[in-house]
Amino acid sequence: MAAAPSGERRTIGSMSQSSVQLRVREATTVRLIPYGLLAASFLLSVGADDDFVSPSRLPAITGLSLVAVALRVARERIYNTARPVQLTWFFAHAVVMAALVLLSPLYGFYVFSGYLDAFALLAGRALYTAACAFGSLSALAQVGGVDGARSSPAVWLVLAVINAALTTAMVSFAQAREVEMSRREQVVAELEQAHRDNAALQAQVLDQARDAGRLDERARLSREIHDTVAQGLVGVITQLEAIDCSDDEAAWRGRVGRATEAARESLSEARRAVAALAPPALDDTDLVTALERLARSWSDTYRIDGRVQVDGRVVASENDATLLRVAQEALSNVGRHSGAGRATVTLTYLPDSVRLDVRDDGAGFDSRDGVTGPGVTTESGGHGLVGMLARIEQVGGSFDIESRVGGGCTISAAVPA
Repeated sequence: MAAAPSGERRTIGSMSQSSVQLRVREATTVRLIPYGLLAASFLLSVGADDDFVSPSRLPAITGLSLVAVALRVARERIYNTARPVQLTWFFAHAVVMAALVLLSPLYGFYVFSGYLDAFALLAGRALYTAACAFGSLSALAQVGGVDGARSSPAVWLVLAVINAALTTAMVSFAQAREVEMSRREQVVAELEQAHRDNAALQAQVLDQARDAGRLDERARLSREIHDTVAQGLVGVITQLEAIDCSDDEAAWRGRVGRATEAARESLSEARRAVAALAPPALDDTDLVTALERLARSWSDTYRIDGRVQVDGRVVASENDATLLRVAQEALSNVGRHSGAGRATVTLTYLPDSVRLDVRDDGAGFDSRDGVTGPGVTTESGGHGLVGMLARIEQVGGSFDIESRVGGGCTISAAVPA
């Protein structure tokens, strides 16, 4: 699972931020509206005609208005307190609101704040009951107070029913909107968590890829060192061990010269391996020439007849270096383990592949035992045949061994052309 694009992450982040900003604006609006409604109701009552609001009621209206302001300020202080405290405040404020409506019908505007308080504190049936109660109180203000309700009870009842219906619809809409906003916030939170998980997974995949790359590089360098430095040193040791004190000067000088040449080639190969370059034998020549050079050097080292045969038209391939390394390792195994008198390296160019066969007439082994069977375990931790197999598989080729005890051995490798 890949990480989300930066544009998508910004979109999700903006969704979450917009939701938070919307709730902050709503909370600020809900907090300020009641103060405005209360101030408007008070100013309208003070300026109303004496027949509509009796002057004798103004002191009581002023005192209760101040009590309402104090309760609104207290509401902000107890917003996160225990629920019984909040419900006590709600009922006390509702009583003050009802008293103000009884004193002045113009406080019907302030009744709207009761709906807001009910939405914030109540739920379920309690919310609908409170909304209907405030609707009836609004209807009382709409008919002109208690005197209007007494003179026109039917009108008050109709207005109460209409207010209750409108209030119920408003409550249902508000609850549906709250559910939708909660659902959206949950979706945004889940998306943010998914993106965090994706980022962590991507980091884990990258770490695993780096670890795998390091392991592959170690294995590659191990094979390079085994196929270059180790094989060269084997040739040096073979030449030096073959020196006999009874040999004439020309014989031992020849062996020392070949050992020196092998040592220099090993040094050059080591430098190439460390620098992760292609095999030097292919820097200035083709695969066939490199194999012929390898066969001559190998024959001089092990005193075994080595030949190179080519079938088909020679075409350079990006996998030539791999075939050269396989041939080098195969001939080294023949020289050290088979006891053969002859080895033939055959290079066959096919339309879609290049095939390398290394045959010897040595002691052979039971190929059913696999690449680590009797007589084929190589030095340097057993890299020989296993290393050849790994090289060929790495380039998408095929590798096969045919051998039987006393019947020699044939190692075959085919790589894409």
